[in-house]
Amino acid sequence: MTATDKTTALEQLAAAHQAEQDAARATIAAVAQAVNAGATWAEIGEQVDQAGPNAHRKYAKLLRVEPAA
Repeated sequence: MTATDKTTALEQLAAAHQAEQDAARATIAAVAQAVNAGATWAEIGEQVDQAGPNAHRKYAKLLRVEPAA
């Protein structure tokens, strides 16, 4: 592998990592919108391929949402 190949690979890695971070932020924002619009955790979970309780555990702490009574 040449120095140019290494640089290109590292640049691609950095871009992929940035895209992953951007996607995570977009997902959190979309979950917040869904919660604010009245979506249930089960409905949210369906959209992110998780059971409702798992989606709640993953995202509620990021949104500071209290568990449903």
